[in-house]
Amino acid sequence: MDYSDCNYERGIELLQNELGMTEDDAEEETRKQWDGYISIPNPKELYDRLLHRCIVLEEPGDEDEADELERTMTHSIKAFLLFLVGLTLFTNKTNKNVNLIWLEGTHDLYMVHEWSWGRVTLDFVYT
Repeated sequence: MDYSDCNYERGIELLQNELGMTEDDAEEETRKQWDGYISIPNPKELYDRLLHRCIVLEEPGDEDEADELERTMTHSIKAFLLFLVGLTLFTNKTNKNVNLIWLEGTHDLYMVHEWSWGRVTLDFVYT
């Protein structure tokens, strides 16, 4: 994975694909910061909203709701991880925003545990 900054277009694509945002919402969110960044509180707010939706769908009534619950849970986990790494591992000097490139690491949630997070953090800090 390339740890360099994410551009505006890639940021929109990541927000749509990894967090389930609509194109309009993704554009609005990315426009608030520069290029492919999102302000730190936003992944937390998105996580809270998605978690609430998961609770509403906790006992799905049909197959469509079950599919929505699975998608919403995945997006919720990814939003939480973006919030977590933005505040702890990959903070920037302002500590107010996080690069959306870190969503690349959550693309396959079943592989997250195999990442060398220490090496990635050191690489981020010293480059």
